[in-house]
Amino acid sequence: MIKGIDHIDLAVDDLEAVSAYFIAFGAEIIERSDHAGQTIILRLPGDNQPVIELTPTHRPDGQVFAAGLRHIAFKTDDIDAVHASLTKQGVPVEGLPKMSRGRRLLNTYDPSGMPSVQVVD
Repeated sequence: MIKGIDHIDLAVDDLEAVSAYFIAFGAEIIERSDHAGQTIILRLPGDNQPVIELTPTHRPDGQVFAAGLRHIAFKTDDIDAVHASLTKQGVPVEGLPKMSRGRRLLNTYDPSGMPSVQVVD
């Protein structure tokens, strides 16, 4: 059901400085968007690499996130089957899969209650 890593979402204090840091390792910016106030999406060289999504720690709506890992997103070709399997196993999920930015996604919570894995199709 899970096909690999889709993206890694990091909350950062300084989008430009952190993107320059990843660019030093060979990453390239593939998108800038106004998602979450402003987002920079980078990809390392090579085939089928997951993207690194940098989002601001301070959002325009007043939300503040701690700097660091927000979540890892896994790819699937059947998000409904993943939802059913996780629910059956007692993994906490945030409702049903929902549409976001043109894709369906499902947020899950780790045993400590932190959002840590997102599933996208």
